[in-house]
Formats: sequence, structure tokens, C-alpha cells
Amino acid sequence: MFRRYSANHIILSILIDSIFVVLSLYSAAHLRPIFNEMKVVKEIADPVELQLGIYLISIVVWIGIFYYSSVYDIRNNERFFQEFSNLVFASSLGALILAGIMYLTYRNVSRLLFLLFVAQLIISTISWRLVPWVLIRLKLNGENSRSFLIVGTGKTGKDLRDRIVENPQLNLTFAGFVSDDNKSNEKIQDVITPLKELREAIVSKKIQDVFITLPREKFADVDSLVQLLYDIPVTIWVIPDYFSLVLQRAEVEEFAGIPLLNLRAPALKEHQVLVKRIFDLILAVLVAPFSLAVMAVISLILKIEGKGSVLFVQERVGQNGCLFNMYKFRTMTIGADLKYAGIGDVDEVDIMRHKLPDDPRITKVGKLLRKSSLDELPQLFNVFLGNMSFVGPRPELPWVVAGYEKWQHKRFSISPGITGWWQIMGRSDRPMHLHTEDDLYYIRNYSILLDIRILLITIGKVVKGEGAY
Repeated sequence: MFRRYSANHIILSILIDSIFVVLSLYSAAHLRPIFNEMKVVKEIADPVELQLGIYLISIVVWIGIFYYSSVYDIRNNERFFQEFSNLVFASSLGALILAGIMYLTYRNVSRLLFLLFVAQLIISTISWRLVPWVLIRLKLNGENSRSFLIVGTGKTGKDLRDRIVENPQLNLTFAGFVSDDNKSNEKIQDVITPLKELREAIVSKKIQDVFITLPREKFADVDSLVQLLYDIPVTIWVIPDYFSLVLQRAEVEEFAGIPLLNLRAPALKEHQVLVKRIFDLILAVLVAPFSLAVMAVISLILKIEGKGSVLFVQERVGQNGCLFNMYKFRTMTIGADLKYAGIGDVDEVDIMRHKLPDDPRITKVGKLLRKSSLDELPQLFNVFLGNMSFVGPRPELPWVVAGYEKWQHKRFSISPGITGWWQIMGRSDRPMHLHTEDDLYYIRNYSILLDIRILLITIGKVVKGEGAY
């Protein structure tokens, strides 16, 4: 959004990627004969001559996938981690599609040659995009920084200032606030001028971007402000003061030429939802044989221990507030739900209890299952059914959700998870209200790489038995 690149930059990016496709194919063709000496590799002719059609198909598929995956859309790449995630996704998809096309058309292309080509291409396309980020980190392009000021000194304006300042890759320099309230000028830091002197401040400080963040009751003044600046070469951004109403994320769409602000846009993009679901299903299939064997043993032990159902089925709140049945192994005595155990009480610092470390209702086997987190294995069925993911927000109880504040409902914008950011940050030791903040952090920063990181850390914590009871 703020990293302004023209159509020329997009064309240049496509051209550079196309060049790297050609160079990577050419290089792979000349590197492949080197591996003829290896016993596990089939010997091929030296040098390898690739047909023109292979080059053309590779360019079209690679660039097409990059375009489809929004690699060239700078609005989706405000941070390097976002750009890197998009590149990894697009490159993986491009490699799979190219492999299928090569298999159906040019079957003379060896598998090793293809792998060399893809590896070089991925490294190349990521490496050249690192250069701008490195330059920004080294502050070598500081002289090209754009100056901006914010009209309005309310919470929206201050939050915007903080987010921009925390992201140096945007290359924006904060000039100050323009106060819409003359009486509070002396109390607010960084106020450079009152509203009536806005034009003079823009010209004298060479401002290039103006952000209008007026409260809703003053939005009638926006029209007059825009008219005031009509003849000054400055970009005007209007930040609606409606974000306290946003449940997932806000998104601007266009209908019949009219811009519309969607306050309940999906938290994840369509391709992210698809990749996350595919990842869940693949992982579920891979762990199912081992998990089912362990579940069979645990079921037998629970049956031997005493009467009652092996599984504990409990209603939880899922994506978009929909209720679903979550499965766990029974770890408490029969009728535990009817026995008072201090759950739902408030402790000495006004934090609600949701688990007790020495709950008298937990059975001996149950303690072992909870300590090892094996009681959560049946949630694999929830993953297969699609009402849970391996990684996501905490699947909460309806009576807990009934006491939520409005902002906390944002956590239901994606499927709940068996584990999540909340768990690796402390598991059961964390106060209940902090789960929501952890979940919102996860939603804002979601990527498949973050899911993998959380799963790996979770395994470590489960092995150590940290924070589980």
C-alpha cells in the first residue's frame, strides 16, 4: 500500500523472474551431466539440449502462478515475512504444476534436472527480492523516505503512527500530528500545527502523505479538508473511525464503481484457507496410524479403570461462533460436570479460573493423560471433520464466550486448533483473558510456516510436560 511501485515495477519484476526461469533451466541442463558419475543417477547425454517449448511453458506457468498468488501485488507484501510466505507458496504450487505438465509433455526431462532447475529458481527469485529489504535495514535509501502527517490526535491516529513507525520497511517518516482540537494541543506530544494551518505545514515540511483520522462525529469535516488540499500534490488517505466494529479484518471492495468497506472480511485469504486445510488433512493422514494405535491402548486402559464412557464429548464454540462437539479422552470421574471445583471463580487478581492444578475430580489415569496431552488425541477426528485445525485459537466453552467483550469475538474468525500460539506461550499456566490476545496475534500473523513453528514448539513442550494439568 505505502511501498508505491508503478506498473513499471511490476513489469520489471516479471521480466527479472522470466530471466531467472531461463537461466535456471539453462544452468540445470549444464549441471545435470556432472552427476553422471553417481551410481544412483542414470547417465544422460552431455550436454543436455532443452527444447524451446520447455522454456516457454516454464515462463508462462511460473509467472502465471506468481501473478495468481499475489506475489506481484505489493499490498500483500508489506513485510518481508509476508512476501517470503507468498513466494514459498507460489513456488511450491508452480513446481507441482510444472512437474505435472512436464510428465504429460516433455518426459525426456530428467527428475534430477527438474529438481536442480526448481531449487535454483526458488533461490534466485527470493534472493533478488531480499535486496530492497537489506537496503532498508542498512538505511541506504533513507533519502527517498516519504514524509507523512496525521490529522487527528485520537486513538486511531496514534495507533496508525505506532504501526508505521514499527515498520521501517515502509520507508515513511512521521512529521507529526495536526490537531483537530485547539484546546488539547499543549497536552499531546508531536502536534506540529493546528488544523487551520494544515496547508502551510504540508508545504513547509514537504509532506507527501496526509492521513485523516478524525472521530466519527467530525467526519463531516473530511469533505472540507479534501477541498482545502485539492491543489497541493499530496496523497490523502482517509482512515474511517469504524475499526472498533471490525470483527475479523476490514477490506475495501468495489461495487459498480462505488468503494465499500467490509467490516467482516474473512481473516484469511482464500488460498490461505485452502493451504491450511490441505496441510491439516495431509498431517492428519500421516499421524493417523500411530495415533489410532495409541488411542486404542488408552481406550482399553480407561475401560479397565472403571465405568463410564471412554470419550468425553463437550460442546465448544468454533469458527464464526458455530457450536460443535469436541472429543477428548475422559480424564475425570463420572458426573464431574456437576461437582463444584472452583471452575469459573475469580482469583485474588480478578482472573477467572478455567483449570485447577490439583482438581480433585481428575482420575489417576486422567492426570497422566493430561500431563502428556494424550487426552487430546481424539481431536484428530475433529480435524478430519473440519471443525478444528491442528493450529488455531483455543476452542472455548459457551459459558466462557457468554462473558466475552465484543473485541474478543474476533478470535472466532478462523477454525479453533488442537494447539496454538496461546499454548506455546504458557499452556494451562496462562490466565484465561490472555488466550484471546494470543489468538488474535496468531490470526494477524498467520502463515503456514507459523503453523509448522507452533507444532514443533508444542511437541517440545509436550515432551517436557510444561504447563499441562
